[in-house]
Amino acid sequence: MKSFCLFLLALIFAGKSFGQSDILNAHRDSVVSYADSVSVNGATKEDLFIRARDWLACNGKTLKMEDRESWKIIGTASMDGPVTVHYLGTQTGIASFDFVIIIQVKDGQYSYTITNIDNTRVNGTNFNGTFGFLYKSTHCSAKGFILSQAKIDLAYQSLKDGFDKSEKELVAFLGSSMKNP
Repeated sequence: MKSFCLFLLALIFAGKSFGQSDILNAHRDSVVSYADSVSVNGATKEDLFIRARDWLACNGKTLKMEDRESWKIIGTASMDGPVTVHYLGTQTGIASFDFVIIIQVKDGQYSYTITNIDNTRVNGTNFNGTFGFLYKSTHCSAKGFILSQAKIDLAYQSLKDGFDKSEKELVAFLGSSMKNP
């Protein structure tokens, strides 16, 4: 009986250690983010700050914070991107994403960071699921799908490619708004 109790305790301890290790490994994989600095000749930081704030307000983004001391604006936004899912055949649909955008300005330059990209919906396919936050890993850690891991990983990569395409359009639109008052 004593041996059995010791064995049971060892099993519980090993399981607890394994679970903590999985959690630590999941956080090592960093989130997908996009960042760049862009020069805008002749624009003051005040001009760029107003243009960035107006761009957020006029394009369905939500202004969360603006700070004129650090010349930083933080907003949240939603955007759609194409996705291909291999579930009951190959299906192309639209994935919806929520994300955070940070814009910081100084004289003649602005920088942006798009981060915390969260897949909230996949529409137009027989696949009913979401992948959650996008990470740099090629392996999708989301659980609960009926698909094989290889098909999940393929859909996950397609999802990231879809956001990447839409992000390029968003950044181009931001750039034209920042350069042309």
